[in-house]
Amino acid sequence: MKNRLGLIVATLAILLLALVVIKGRWVTEGRDDRTESGNVTHVSDGTCRNVHPGGVPPFVPDRILKESTPLCGRSFLVLYGRSTGTPIWVSQHLTRGSIAAARRIERVDRFASDDRLPSRSRPRVSDYEGSGWDRGHLAPSADMPDEESQDMSFLLSNIAPQAPRLNRGGWAELESSVRSEATRSGSVYVVTGVTFDKPRSAGRIGRFTMIPDRFWKAVLSPGNGSVAYLAENRNGAVPVAMPLQTFRAATGIDPFPAMDAEDRTTTIDLDRRRSRKWKR
Repeated sequence: MKNRLGLIVATLAILLLALVVIKGRWVTEGRDDRTESGNVTHVSDGTCRNVHPGGVPPFVPDRILKESTPLCGRSFLVLYGRSTGTPIWVSQHLTRGSIAAARRIERVDRFASDDRLPSRSRPRVSDYEGSGWDRGHLAPSADMPDEESQDMSFLLSNIAPQAPRLNRGGWAELESSVRSEATRSGSVYVVTGVTFDKPRSAGRIGRFTMIPDRFWKAVLSPGNGSVAYLAENRNGAVPVAMPLQTFRAATGIDPFPAMDAEDRTTTIDLDRRRSRKWKR
């Protein structure tokens, strides 16, 4: 009787352990590990692992993560939201050398659907036609150091509907300031993303692509500090600069979970004349 009871207990223990392992961490498409909440905790591809300080991707709240897919590009990593039809975030590591190489690449607009995605969750170029919204890059094409990377930046998995004047005005200036910081400091990590206040009632274009309420960008210049920007997705909006701690408190998003503590508490100024400074 004791032997049988012991066997039953041992079997239950093994099953429980297996359940914990499966539930606590799993692999999606052989590209990443995830916590139970769905956050990507590790990227196995060497190129994509290098776009995060310490190799640790951003943390975002569970409510943002529904049906997400990581897509490793040549120069950036996308966490794509299959339920939103947009990226959730896109991570990059820019260097002085990569920016110098990018300046030599002529931009050629080749917007295209991303064949890595299932057809049912794959936006189409025609979705944006006549919508009144720009195809806003999260990883800018002007950051791309080679033609293959630039082509990948025009895939719609790296694109979200963006207000035209924001895309061509304050947001473009912010992107330029980030490139200048990469040239000055030699190395910066950048995460760009979108947020939705009420996903179920969000506006849409095409078949299902949601219109974000806000765009955000976080910048880490190792040894110098960090800063985050938040912009409402409307014409006339200006990206607002704030400390990373303030951004995390407002959104629940931690762009750089493994960053140095001193960089987290030191806010850098990217010298953007059109951005309002955060008033604490």
